[in-house]
Amino acid sequence: MSRRPAVLAFLSCLLLTAPPPDGRVIRIGDLTWPEIDALDRDSTLFLLTVGMLEEHGPHLPIASDRIGVEYEVEHVAARLDRALPGWNIVLMPTLHYGSTGANQVGRMPVHPGTYGIRPSTLRSLVADIGGQIAQNRFRWIFVMSGHAGPPHAIAINEACDFVGDEFGVTMLNVSALFSADSAIRAEGARVAARHFSPAQLDSFGLDVHAGVSETSGLLAIRPDLVRPIYRNLPGRRAGSRAELRAVALAPGWQGYFSSPASATARYGRDIEAWWIEGMTDLVLQAVRGNDLSGRPRYPGDLRGDPRAPIIDEVEALDREFGQRLERWLGRQGAAIPVPEPRVELDHAYIVVEPGGAAGIEALRGAGLTIMPEPRRHEGQGTASVSAMFENAYLELIWVDSTVPVDADHRATFEWFQLASAWRFNGRSPFGLGMHRLPGDTAALPVPVRREPAQWLPEGSAYELLLQADDSLAADFFVVPAATAVPTWIARAMQRIPGEFRHPGGDRTISLVRVHGSPGNEPSAFRVLNPGRIEMVRGPAPLLEVYLDGGGQESRTDLRPALPLVIVRGDPAR
Repeated sequence: MSRRPAVLAFLSCLLLTAPPPDGRVIRIGDLTWPEIDALDRDSTLFLLTVGMLEEHGPHLPIASDRIGVEYEVEHVAARLDRALPGWNIVLMPTLHYGSTGANQVGRMPVHPGTYGIRPSTLRSLVADIGGQIAQNRFRWIFVMSGHAGPPHAIAINEACDFVGDEFGVTMLNVSALFSADSAIRAEGARVAARHFSPAQLDSFGLDVHAGVSETSGLLAIRPDLVRPIYRNLPGRRAGSRAELRAVALAPGWQGYFSSPASATARYGRDIEAWWIEGMTDLVLQAVRGNDLSGRPRYPGDLRGDPRAPIIDEVEALDREFGQRLERWLGRQGAAIPVPEPRVELDHAYIVVEPGGAAGIEALRGAGLTIMPEPRRHEGQGTASVSAMFENAYLELIWVDSTVPVDADHRATFEWFQLASAWRFNGRSPFGLGMHRLPGDTAALPVPVRREPAQWLPEGSAYELLLQADDSLAADFFVVPAATAVPTWIARAMQRIPGEFRHPGGDRTISLVRVHGSPGNEPSAFRVLNPGRIEMVRGPAPLLEVYLDGGGQESRTDLRPALPLVIVRGDPAR
């Protein structure tokens, strides 16, 4: 028998039991997996660097954030190595892409000098990497970012919080802690005061991007990359967030704030030393037992703050792009992650001809009880009848020339007019009303337009979810809690019990399945994944309504009177 397999097994054993490396600064990409696995879990910390490719005016390279933070992290690692004998300082490869360039302050989502990723992508990326480090049983993960866009920082903060909470490790956005630490900020002010007079500092304003500080930093560490034009650039002062926007929106803005012309390499060296010292100190505090998780972090709680509209603007763009991607994937038949429902079917409607006579006759012929008199929607220009069930209702709605239309509902009225011609214009004739699940009051993850109505309680409104490119889509909206089916259905069943008694014994709607073209599906549908509603591709609009409770199985096709099939039985069959 050959001895080669035994030799290979012996060598493999030696490899898999390699001794752990001595304490040192290590680039993870240079190690083998057994060497990584041999690192002591209690005395190994990871540094994850996040950069950005972002316009930095006409004088600095677009990789300025990455260049600066890599320099700082290298020096932080060296200091940690000296301060923590026997520890392993593991450097993860830099993430070159961040989120939210300064160009978005000027409402320019796309810019030839900025190449970033969405905040949700950044959050997932940092969480994925941190989660894998944590699941390999390493306890200390520190993120250092060279970019300070508020949505960028929020995404990293949320990723760190997720990993820390889910896996029981310490993962901190050190840059966010640094920027919010009052003592560190005071030291930064003292550093600036050693180089500039109070009048000069006041003239700089908010020095947040490609100004005196960043230009000085690059002059200190990579002067070869700073274009000489910086010496002649005029100052662009902004004293508040609102003024930053005004500067960025001004014609001819070149992508910087403050005063690049005042930059010096000497100031840059002091800034870098201040950053390195402060970041090192925060990491040391954490590994030595101080809990930093409750400390203030940049940018704080700015969501919904009118002083920081860029956060809501960027998150809206994030959702819009994500929906666009998901719609494309859906058209390719790709599997898309399904979110947990936060809303479910409240009622569904079909737009029919005025008076709805043919549709009403068809529903009664299918064994459903229809309310005796139409309900008028004052201000909306429509009327309707319904078939009532214990958990939802099915409505036939039509444009009624005797019902007035007010200014607030002119667009809605025009939508119904167009939907009435669905057989000819490719539109969907369906409406999908939803209500929130119990306890859900947070903002929905899609753009929303609120619409009050005369028949709603004061202060409440429908949340309309159709987006700008949903011209052919089914109506898609959330009803306010005061008029949601669970709020009033029990009282209605006591007051008008006859309207809930269907000849076929039907009691509930278990599912509504909507057929149609890709354009008939609302953009927000797969983002919300509403309960008891499905959407499928089909050659023409069709609504399948599954009823449960009658103890019978049947399928009643009501075409051509209505684009509706009533199915009694299990939707899964």
